[in-house]
Amino acid sequence: MENILLSIIIPAYNAERFISKMLSVIVSQGLDNCELIVINDGSDDQTENICQLYAKTHKSIKVISISNSGVSVARNTGLQMATGKYIYFLDSDDTLSPGALSFFRETVVAHPSVDIFAFGYEANRDGKLEKKYVYRKYSGYCFNDSIDFLDLFFQKKICCHVCSLLISRNLLKKSGIVFTPSLRIGEDIEFIIKILSSKVQIHYDARLCFIYQIRNDSTMQGYKTYSKEIYNSFVIWKKIVMKTIEKHMDILPSANFFLANNFCSQLYRYLKSDFTNGDVSREFISNRKILFLKKRGNLFVHLIILIIRSVPIKLLYRIFGKNNDGNIC
Repeated sequence: MENILLSIIIPAYNAERFISKMLSVIVSQGLDNCELIVINDGSDDQTENICQLYAKTHKSIKVISISNSGVSVARNTGLQMATGKYIYFLDSDDTLSPGALSFFRETVVAHPSVDIFAFGYEANRDGKLEKKYVYRKYSGYCFNDSIDFLDLFFQKKICCHVCSLLISRNLLKKSGIVFTPSLRIGEDIEFIIKILSSKVQIHYDARLCFIYQIRNDSTMQGYKTYSKEIYNSFVIWKKIVMKTIEKHMDILPSANFFLANNFCSQLYRYLKSDFTNGDVSREFISNRKILFLKKRGNLFVHLIILIIRSVPIKLLYRIFGKNNDGNIC
C-alpha cells in the first residue's frame, strides 16, 4: 500500500471477548489511507483466528503473531512494521467515537508540519461514563513546544492517554523513542513523558475521539491487586521525570507535583490491597520526601497531597494492618 497516512497499531492478548467489536467499529469508519496492524501477543484463545478473518476481507489489515512478550514489545513490533506518516496506538478492548478516523485524517492533513496531535477522550466503566478528559480551553491550540503541554500534563491541568495521541513516525524514528520492553505496567505514562519531552509542535483538539474501557480485571484496576512490579513502574516514572527536569528546569515544580500525586495514588493502592512486601513498605517511607518538594499543579490534588504528607506512613501501616517488614499485622 502506498501513501499511508495513518498506521493504527493494536496489541491483542486473549482479546476474543472484545476484539471483534473493536475491529468492526474501525472498519465501519473506513480505512482509506490507513493500515491496521494487529499484534497477536501469544494469545491462547481465538484472538488470532478472529483477527485473521477480518484480514481476509480487508486488505488494509495485517495480523502479526509473536510469542507472549507484553504490551510494550507488541507495540514496538507494530511500530517496526508501520509505514504510515502518523502512528496511532489503540488497545484491543477500547474503541473510537463515531467519525474519529475521519477527524484524525482531516486534522493531520490540515496541520502537515505538526509532529504530535492530542484529542479529547473519555473513560467508561461497565458501559457507563466515569469521566471525560476534554479541555475546551485549549481546543484548536497549537503548542510550539511540547514541553509546555508536558508542563500542563504534570500539573493535571490537561490529560492525555497513549491512545489519544497521533505521533509522527518520522519523529519516533529520529528520536529512537519506543516503549521500554521490560516494562509491562505503566509503560504508557513513561512513553507519554518521553514523547512530550521532544520539544516539537503539538496540536490539541477537544473533540472526543477515544473511549477508554476500564475493566475491573485489568492489571492496573482494582485495589485488591498490587505488586512490586506496579511499584517499580513508579520508580521508572521517577527516573524519566528526573531526566526531563535536568533538561528543562523551568518545569521542576510541576514535575514534583506529578511525582507527589503518583506517590499518593500508589500508596493508597498499596494500603488498600491484600499485597504486602517489606521492600515496598520501606521504599514508600524512603520516598516520602517527594511530598515536601516545591510543587505547582491542580489545587484540589494539592490539598490531598498536603493531607497525606501530614500523616506518618508508619501510622498508616498500623491502621491498614501492615508493617515495615512486609508482614500483615
